[in-house]
Amino acid sequence: MSSTARWWPRLVKPPLRLTRRLAVRLVRYWVARPGAARASRPEGAPVKITFLLSHVYGMGGTIRTVLNVAGHLDSEYDIEITTVVRRRERPFFPIPPGVTVRVLHDKRDIPGRSLIRNVLTRLPSLLVHEEDWVHGLCSLWTDLQMARMLRALPPQILVTTRPGLNLLAAQLAPPWVTTVAQEHVSYQRHRPGIRRAVARDYSRLDALAVLTREDVRHYTAVLGDSGTHVVRITNALPSAAPSAVPLEPVSREKVVAAAGRLVPEKRFDLLIAAFELVTAKHPDWRLRIYGSGAQRERLQQQITRTQLDNHVHLMGRSNRLVEELTKASVFALPSYVEGFGLVVIEAMSAGLPVASFDAGGPAEIITHGHDGLLVPDSGEERTRAFAGALLDTIEHAEDRARMAAAAVETANGFDIDAVGRRWDELFRTLTR
Repeated sequence: MSSTARWWPRLVKPPLRLTRRLAVRLVRYWVARPGAARASRPEGAPVKITFLLSHVYGMGGTIRTVLNVAGHLDSEYDIEITTVVRRRERPFFPIPPGVTVRVLHDKRDIPGRSLIRNVLTRLPSLLVHEEDWVHGLCSLWTDLQMARMLRALPPQILVTTRPGLNLLAAQLAPPWVTTVAQEHVSYQRHRPGIRRAVARDYSRLDALAVLTREDVRHYTAVLGDSGTHVVRITNALPSAAPSAVPLEPVSREKVVAAAGRLVPEKRFDLLIAAFELVTAKHPDWRLRIYGSGAQRERLQQQITRTQLDNHVHLMGRSNRLVEELTKASVFALPSYVEGFGLVVIEAMSAGLPVASFDAGGPAEIITHGHDGLLVPDSGEERTRAFAGALLDTIEHAEDRARMAAAAVETANGFDIDAVGRRWDELFRTLTR
């Protein structure tokens, strides 16, 4: 590393932090000053709920979960989804009927953009925390649009869906807006700067919804007696799943399935290495990985290098995932930093026992030996341990069938009606 690379961040970061703090204070004053929206809700009108997402037109577990919950609650509440950016012509997941979508920054090529917009979109955000990846999607233009949106909000519930947006709501939402933040990843996965900001600002939130009991403990300890209501509300099984009746275990293909974004933290490289050990004993079995992402080429190179082209297949992303999973016999989740694992309950709903590392959200879903297998994090032996779990399910057909049946029952416990009631209870508590 050059000497410039060592001293430059130290020189730049302090004034940048100071600039951001000043920007937050100015926007906070402007949002709540006289003249901002304060009109009360008409008597008898449904409570308005706005979900704030970074990119509702994309794909991912958070987007799927929010759309699922929003569609379920629409009959009782006035639901709107506000997306910070839009980069696609059509959403990857369908928008539920009755749910309106508001776009703050349409990044598609649209003629007639103003000079001010062109300039501001090229400057980095001052309001969104730089350690949240959503910072890269944002700019001074989205800062301006989010500030305008917050200032115009009438009394309602604002639900934010990731740390950068949660912090923005905690710092800037006007006092007549009820703020509910969602955390879709575990507390321990946050970078140090995010953790410091959480400890400083999440106490301004009215409620924080997390996915695991472990996170309830973490955030309760961090927030202390601040008054922020910390509650565990899991993700729900999408109402459209399963889209096909699961096949009987004996009729399934000799396939291990996996799904997720092809990014380093999902550890599909480890799964491919583990499956190499599986094919040595069972060359008639196949691994299908559903999803897309930056690591696709690297994973394909690993498959070719280890001569697994006939055994491991990168299937691309699918919006009919559960239907595809009903063709498999086992589901594998090699990530050991999973916040919850919506894909776990989707796989279970398709009648698949799940092999996963014994960590995070999956460890709170899977009962070892009952509806899947939990693999201890054994350091350098992770790959061999995960291969052992896959071999256990492959080589014991009766146990696999028993766990498959139990998995369906487990998935039923995450029905959208049950999870939707938890959200309804929280909202009613906050608006009494």
